Amino acid sequence: LCSSWISHLPAEPECPLGTVVGVGMNEAELAANKQLTSYVCQDLNKDPSLSRFESGSFDVICNVVSVDYLTQPAEVFREMHRLLRPGGVALMSFSNRCFQTKAVAMWLQADDIGRLTIVGSYFHYSAEWGQIIAYDI
Repeated sequence: LCSSWISHLPAEPECPLGTVVGVGMNEAELAANKQLTSYVCQDLNKDPSLSRFESGSFDVICNVVSVDYLTQPAEVFREMHRLLRPGGVALMSFSNRCFQTKAVAMWLQADDIGRLTIVGSYFHYSAEWGQIIAYDI
């Protein structure tokens, strides 16, 4: 989700990816992303529904360094939960860097632990996730 010209996914042949669908706001950047097998140009802040995709149709959903820009995170996280197959994984990665003009206010006011709490809350309050695990890498 929030895909762009790069997906930050493994490129090694021992990590085959299968179908990789990107959802993002910039069609030119999505078209330039060589790891995507297809893409949808959609602003999740205006329309968080991912109804074009069937329930249980993804093994993994990831958002790399863009969770801080979501203005309707509960809706997006509910949709992620709906789209994942049983045993599927939602991965959110983020750092202490962001575009301050785009990030939501609470993100800018939080420290690293606060940001972890924000993302954990998005999971906790959006759906019945099996488990929520955080890693500091």
